[in-house]
Amino acid sequence: MNLFEIENEIMNCWDQETGEILDSDRLDQLEMERDTKIENIALYIKNLTADAEALKAEKQSFAERQKAGVGMASPKSCAILGHNPMRFAWGFDEEAAECHDMKMELAQQIMVLRQQGVTHFSVACDYGVGLYAAELINVLRDNDPELMLFCVTPYEEQATKWTPELRERYFDMLVKCSHITAVYTHKQPDAQLKAYRTIIRQSDMVLAVYDPASARGDDTDKAISYARELHRPMLMIHPDTLKTTYSCVEV
Repeated sequence: MNLFEIENEIMNCWDQETGEILDSDRLDQLEMERDTKIENIALYIKNLTADAEALKAEKQSFAERQKAGVGMASPKSCAILGHNPMRFAWGFDEEAAECHDMKMELAQQIMVLRQQGVTHFSVACDYGVGLYAAELINVLRDNDPELMLFCVTPYEEQATKWTPELRERYFDMLVKCSHITAVYTHKQPDAQLKAYRTIIRQSDMVLAVYDPASARGDDTDKAISYARELHRPMLMIHPDTLKTTYSCVEV
């Protein structure tokens, strides 16, 4: 259960008219579960903030990256996407060192783009790169009022079958973002791809955690092809080596 559901269950343990406790054992259990969940959320936010502080300490490396991008155009908006976590070596294990390193590289590239003038970032709300990027951007937005995060969800019921912890993160992302829109109300086969295409179409460039050599025709691969069709400049982070490459398709 999420916090809202736990609070509702706690209320059901009381007689609303007399104030009498109806089930003290259930009430104790729910209060412990609520306290544990609050502690876990607080710890996650603390760790995310610590990562952001670590990134701020690396401004010298940002300067070097900026020099390397002098010849680039000056986009103002950027779509962020990447492989499904199942295609990463660490899978869904966000505690893995490789996943942490990838998030740090992703955050560095976001901060470099921000310093180069990008103010609008868009994600398709997928569990993986979309969620990771949104969480990082929302932390940065606390100290940067000009930074905007646009969330395009594939469909309104997207997180229904996610784990409680992931649902907490999903709705926290949506609450904190600048703007939300949904492609569909209910799940459709092309929902995720349409969400990717929407954020690409409304952006000047694409930042992707992506390995072209592993393309197999899924929604991410089709989204990258769509970005090329629209001649969007792309900054790619290789998920294994973390090497970044920039490409600009000539019109």
